[in-house]
Amino acid sequence: MHKNNLNAGLTTWNNIFLKKRVPRLSVGVCRWCNNVFIKKHNKESYCSDDCRYYSLQEHSRRTSHKWYHRHKHELSEKQRWGLGTGTLGPHMNSDIDFEREANVIEKEFKYLRIKR
Repeated sequence: MHKNNLNAGLTTWNNIFLKKRVPRLSVGVCRWCNNVFIKKHNKESYCSDDCRYYSLQEHSRRTSHKWYHRHKHELSEKQRWGLGTGTLGPHMNSDIDFEREANVIEKEFKYLRIKR
């Protein structure tokens, strides 16, 4: 009987003083794909690196779009259109068809809004 009381006392002592930390599982919802996932830390918002990357990409697209529309009246024509904004490639068509090449150049003028 004395031994059982001793074991009961040790068990109580172990429960009080030697509590092992049990990690609490925190469940979150991904801000990009709305999947449920287990958080590794409290501030985690995305279920994977891909979701975080796509969300950052979308955020930067929105902010640059907003900035452009706020400040486009302040930009010069060169800044607004810039180099390399057209659809014309660096090389002429492989078959030497001058009519086709003229049509491509004409489309480029229309795209860049250049009047001849």
